[in-house]
Amino acid sequence: MSSEYELEGLVNEVQSLLATISGASSGSSSKNIRRILTFLAKVIQVVDQAFRDVYTILIEFKYLGMEDIESGRIYKLQKELDILRARDHYRDAEQICSRLHFLNEQFHSDIEPIIFLTKNRKVQNWSGILRLIEEREGSIIMLVNSTIYELQRMFNEKLDRDGLEAIKITAGRKAESIRSSLIQLEALQNKILGLSGEVGFWN
Repeated sequence: MSSEYELEGLVNEVQSLLATISGASSGSSSKNIRRILTFLAKVIQVVDQAFRDVYTILIEFKYLGMEDIESGRIYKLQKELDILRARDHYRDAEQICSRLHFLNEQFHSDIEPIIFLTKNRKVQNWSGILRLIEEREGSIIMLVNSTIYELQRMFNEKLDRDGLEAIKITAGRKAESIRSSLIQLEALQNKILGLSGEVGFWN
């Protein structure tokens, strides 16, 4: 399964969880609902943070021209791709690894006891999110890596007009998929704020 579909799958999972939580909120503890909503909001923030930079550079590649090859600009963009794939970039510059570690701990200490007690199987289905926040596996970094790997591989081939066009098409497809997922995540974030208000999130 491609990384774009994996990201879409994660979005769908969050969406499904929110729909279930929304339906069950009237009969559940407001405190527990707040905890779950807060946690999901933090997960969304980390995903958004990780893919914003990827989306930006994909747009750069989407609009490349032969002049970018001739001027050498394309090789500077290649370097940016290499930086994005470096784990140190997310550990140090973006602090995503530390945030994943915190989310993983928070899930097992605060969220898992809540969902363990529920009889709603949809609420219990956190498999995609668990893979994402497993800091030791670096799932979110693997998603980023696999998103841009194909572009890096294409750079090893001949960079003529046809090769450049293939890169642009691939970058455009990936950028549009990520853009769609980020828009959906933003909508889900807004939904979380709405649901949170109903259960006294700001109290």
